[in-house]
Amino acid sequence: MDRMNKERKAEEIVSQKRVKKEIETDKRVHFSVQGDTENHLVIFDKAKNAWSCDCRYFSLQSKECSHIFAAKMLK
Repeated sequence: MDRMNKERKAEEIVSQKRVKKEIETDKRVHFSVQGDTENHLVIFDKAKNAWSCDCRYFSLQSKECSHIFAAKMLK
């Protein structure tokens, strides 16, 4: 999936209100993102300035997924 498609999908997720900020601490921000088939946890690590997602795409590719793009739109 290329960046343009991920951004389009992220815009759709945000417009359908399927992403929300759950918890923010001094170190991390946790988001829940309702994907097409399941819910995902997206975390922004403030100290490392790094994003992660529990979806298969992120864990296999180590690249930002549409769930992370959606969370970034709320941050």
